[in-house]
Amino acid sequence: RDLHLSIHRQRQMCIRDSYMIYYYYRKPMGIFSPVYVIAFMSLGQILPQLTTIYYLPHVYNPSILYNLLITMISCNLAFMIGYERKVTLKSNKILDIKSSWIKPLIILFAPGSLIFDLIMSASHAGIKTATDGVIAFQFQALGYISLILTLMYLRENKLTLWLVGCLILSTLPILHYAFGIYGSRLSTFTVALLYAYLLAIKFPNRYNLIKKIFTIFFIVGCIGSLSISEIRTNMGKDSQNSISDINFIKNIKKSFTGGSYNERAGMDLGNAALGIDYCFQKNEYNYGSFIWNGFVFNYIPKRLVGENIKTSLIIPFEADKYIQALTNGITCTTGYYDAFSAFSWFGFFVFYFLARIFAWIRKRGSYSTLYMTLFFYMLANSTVGVTHGLQLIFAKIEFLILL
Repeated sequence: RDLHLSIHRQRQMCIRDSYMIYYYYRKPMGIFSPVYVIAFMSLGQILPQLTTIYYLPHVYNPSILYNLLITMISCNLAFMIGYERKVTLKSNKILDIKSSWIKPLIILFAPGSLIFDLIMSASHAGIKTATDGVIAFQFQALGYISLILTLMYLRENKLTLWLVGCLILSTLPILHYAFGIYGSRLSTFTVALLYAYLLAIKFPNRYNLIKKIFTIFFIVGCIGSLSISEIRTNMGKDSQNSISDINFIKNIKKSFTGGSYNERAGMDLGNAALGIDYCFQKNEYNYGSFIWNGFVFNYIPKRLVGENIKTSLIIPFEADKYIQALTNGITCTTGYYDAFSAFSWFGFFVFYFLARIFAWIRKRGSYSTLYMTLFFYMLANSTVGVTHGLQLIFAKIEFLILL
């Protein structure tokens, strides 16, 4: 009975996500909506993992699917409702970047991508540096911001030689990291998203063609992502194989029938299902403290305050130890676990709240370069917000506030 009910819920989820994709595909500039991105990720990345759970009853008891599917359906629906709800501006005074500051900021932040790429390249080559991964990714963030600011500047200005230089400086290192070092899906998507937006604002009459190409790219990306482990293995310096040796069709089939499962660290959605069930059985929830804990992890440097002080700032949550044992530092737990671990069946309020933030920022982005920059910075990371964890989106807001 539980299995049949879960299958019915899965159909509901697929129909709902398909409708959300179609609805925003038809809307003007709808492909640049977080709802469009999250619905696409739900179908393209989460669905194969969901079917894997059905194929592995000896690992995932079918009874854990009920809370998982309820959470997924309610969260995605709440996100769409929250983003669609009208936002009003009570004041014409909106925080913005002075126009005279935009050029210097673009030039100042553009090298961030290169610094990040050099750090990660050294790490990949086995060269020890004094910079850890968290700090390295802050440099990448600066490169992203430079790229976004350049695109915002080009909304009303012509492309000049110095802008071309900044675009190259902030873009090429990102692509090198994506295709030459790690096989980063997020970096690839970010570049595609931002340049699609640039083309859309520069050639509005070609928007229908642009959205078709972007959607095809998204589909191809989702297909390729199902082979990400093999892609990264073949990109390794010790590998004798190349990307062309990968059987993508075979991997698509495997991903729906158990290929997403890692015996050492499970898989993202499976971890979410087990984590949700753990919180439900223990009746223990963190009430949103995961956002604060993520902030402490990302932005409180233990080199300055000491490990004991940093640890003391983290709000303890019993399920975190269980999750660490599940993921083994390799896989993740998805944004759906974040939502349920905060407020149980009412976890959809987390997605609704996040959608309202997106909508609030997007509305002000119509009049402010600062808010539009923040919107696209968050939008680019909305893909991993679903598949990895919501803190990866909240962290972008925190970064710009600190910056």
